[in-house]
Formats: sequence, C-alpha cells, structure tokens
Amino acid sequence: MLMDELTTDKKNQHYIPKFYLKKFSYNLNDKQLGIFNLDTEFFKIDAKLKTQASKSFFYGRDGKLEDALGGLEKIYGETFKKIILSHKLSKNNPNEKRELISFIVVSQLRNPLQISNAQNAFDDLEKTAKNLYPNETLKEPMGKISHEESVKILLGLMSELAKYLHDLDYKLIINDSDLPFIISDNPIVKYNQFLEQVNRKGSTTSYGNIGIQIFIPLNPKLMVIFFDSKIYKLGYKKQQEIKLNNYAEITDLNILQFLNCDKMLFFNEKITKNYILELKTKAEKFEKANIAKTEVFKIFNEYESKFEDIIMRYESECVTNLKLSFIKLHSSKTHRILSNEMIQLRDTAKKIRENRHRS
Repeated sequence: MLMDELTTDKKNQHYIPKFYLKKFSYNLNDKQLGIFNLDTEFFKIDAKLKTQASKSFFYGRDGKLEDALGGLEKIYGETFKKIILSHKLSKNNPNEKRELISFIVVSQLRNPLQISNAQNAFDDLEKTAKNLYPNETLKEPMGKISHEESVKILLGLMSELAKYLHDLDYKLIINDSDLPFIISDNPIVKYNQFLEQVNRKGSTTSYGNIGIQIFIPLNPKLMVIFFDSKIYKLGYKKQQEIKLNNYAEITDLNILQFLNCDKMLFFNEKITKNYILELKTKAEKFEKANIAKTEVFKIFNEYESKFEDIIMRYESECVTNLKLSFIKLHSSKTHRILSNEMIQLRDTAKKIRENRHRS
C-alpha cells in the first residue's frame, strides 16, 4: 500500500455511530460504557467508548464513504436529540420519519454481519447449485466478492430499500422502570409476531413483509417501534407514546438484542453482570439471528405444470414467541390477507416491485 493512497487520518471507523453509543454511556459521560463479550463473557461497566463497534479503515482508506456516513450521522443525532429531550414524536414533521427510516436502513447495511453475509452470498448459492446439479457447469461462476465491493453494493441500496418502510407506522415506547434498554453491535432488531404464528418458510422480516416490526432503542429509556398498522395496534389509536414498566417485557426486548448481535452488548451503569448472564441463559433457548442459510424449495410452475427447484438464501431471524402487552393483532381476519406465495408482501412492497420491473 503506497502512502499517497492513504488520504484519511480516520483509521478507527465506527459501524455503530459514536453519537448513538454515547446515549448508553456510563453516567452519560460520553467516554465510557458497559460492554459484554458473548464469546468470552468478559464484562466491564466502564470500558473505553471510542474503541467499541469500530474497525480499522472499515469503509476504505480514502475517507469518502466515512465522511458521507459522518454527514448522515449528524442528521440522525439531531433527530434522536429532539425525541429524547421531549419524550415525544413529531409526526407532523415528515423529516422525523424519513430520518429514522434512513437510520434503520443505513445501520443495517453498514453492519459487519450484513456485509459478511453479502460477501459469502454468491459463493454459497454457487455451492448449492453445484450440489443440486452436479453434472452441469455454471456459465459464469459467481464466487466471493470483496469487502470493499460488498460495502459499496449494500450502501448503494439505501434509497431503494427505504421506500419499503414509509408505509409503516411508528410509536415511542417510554421505559418507566429502573431496568434500562440495552443495545448490541447490531442494534436494529427486525421481528414478525404475525408471521411467526403461521410458521412461514424463509424470511419473514424483509422490509416488504406483511407484519414486519422494527425495534430501535434510542437510549436506555426510549425505544421507537416501526410496525405494519394493518396487522398490529400499539396502545390506543391516537396514543403516540406508550409507557412500559413491566420488568419481564423489558427483559424480553433486551433478549432480542442478545440474539441479534454478533459478539458485543452495550449498556449503561445500571446493568449488572448477573443481569447480563440471566439474559444469556434465557437467550440460549432460541436460535441466534443473522445466520446465513441456503435452502432448496419446490415451487409449482403453473405454466409448465411441474415442480421446479428454487434456491433461496436467507438469514435466521429473532423468533422468541414474543408477547408484549401493548401490541395486539387487529383480529383473526388478518390471516385472510395471506397468499399462497412464499414471500408475503404488503401492498406497498408489491407496487414498488411492479414499478421496478416496468422501468
């Protein structure tokens, strides 16, 4: 590597923004926070904040992508600040929803788990195809793409993916207990209580799925939940902020962070090691999320009147039989909206895909 190729001095590049980690810092000192390593069970309540959730030159050495993400983080930081100070949402301000959605999408696309899965995707599909059809040769071997290519491809999808979330509603959960919310090195949690009940194959938490829910802790006391309002109701219809003081339900939400993470949990000074170990014991009953899976499904081709093999690659999801007192399904009638298709999409998602195919 030639020195003149190194155009940025920002070697320590965060995949979880520092402004976000600071919300969970030790006594809000912005310099330390609690950490727990799942592999080693190392616990430290006042670890150095600036070295967490970061990697050397994770977004490249020229600094362009790092600077672009830094600009977005300033916008996200202001949005978080307004909600945290007021303990209220500003739904009359369309920028708030747009910026929260952008934060969701960018946070997921820039995460090492997502990037690693993207790097391996083509390679895994190719191996499955070779096992399925050993006597055939692929015209163009796909292979594994580089880290840099994966980052660019994923973040290039940001605007397109954000479109799938704008039809969702969102509300603010106010933690009125002494037990804080925690986050992880992969803090945006997707869930689907509705499709969990009907035992669907493949992914149920794609952005376009019927029944999608997205949990975003803002700090130890506040959480925003995006949800499919045709399926769920959160609190009363006009209630935008919902108070929660149920210890068990807060623990259930914290377990989602445990399942969704790669290796690290982050939290403030009120979390004890005993509590984290309690979470670990409870979380071990469930499969970890974000484990890449490649399966072959039989799909009936109506035009040719025969079954065909479809190779599908997806990731394991958070599935805990989650029950929260403030989330209700509208009625049993919601099951009537399910189709025979493998992927259950909302109407908005269907329209986006149709428009994309036309263009």
